[in-house]
Amino acid sequence: MGINLKEWIQSNWKKVIGILVIAVATPNIIGGLLNIPGGNLTIGDENAWVSFYGSYTGGIIGGIVALIIASTQLINERKKNKESQRSFLSAAKVDMNLSETKNVGRKKKGRIVLTEAYERLIGTEFETTYYSIIRYDGPDIIMNCEFNIVVGDSSNFETTDTITVWVDFFEKDEEILIPLCSTKFKKDQQGTKEEQEDFRRTPFVKEIQALYETLGGEKMRFYQSEIESERGHYVVGDKEITILRHDIQYTKFAQRGE
Repeated sequence: MGINLKEWIQSNWKKVIGILVIAVATPNIIGGLLNIPGGNLTIGDENAWVSFYGSYTGGIIGGIVALIIASTQLINERKKNKESQRSFLSAAKVDMNLSETKNVGRKKKGRIVLTEAYERLIGTEFETTYYSIIRYDGPDIIMNCEFNIVVGDSSNFETTDTITVWVDFFEKDEEILIPLCSTKFKKDQQGTKEEQEDFRRTPFVKEIQALYETLGGEKMRFYQSEIESERGHYVVGDKEITILRHDIQYTKFAQRGE
């Protein structure tokens, strides 16, 4: 929504009053200076002065209104530009073995984040849980993206681990896969090494949060709770603003690549 004239005046009332005071006082000061005792420097008669004062005041008021309208339009244009640069995320859990999977993904172009735990557990050779992150709407890229994902060793999340990933830019036509591997968990002390490592590649997922910056200079926050089954997008500032919030449901589907 744009800013109207009333809102602009309410947010800038001190400036408006100051301008009006100066505008009204200026002709009176000029008149006082010109009407020096003796009358030698007095310009025009009383009617001429009243006419000048009316024209002057009308011109000043008209100029102030024009300035307010121009400022309001400029503010609205800047706001529309910022809103057009906002980008939204979609996060979906995916279980797959990359060594056996070909041409499967939500985008043709993709990147896999190589976390320390992922490489240590050789996640590319076994079935692993990933968060598939894609973008919709907004410009070609967003910047300074930080993802924080909370995983646990059970559905009660008595023991948790936070996977933190940072990427400098995120393109609109790509998919980012974040492996949810954690070396912090052990499924069963009596279990084999293979069983424990399998579990650490596919932990329980609690939530994901992402902070990123748009080309319009805004910072946005994305949050998705797998426990509460809800997702939200927010603009972060002095006061956080909710842009989009809704419930999510589990949908099972098969996807084929080209």
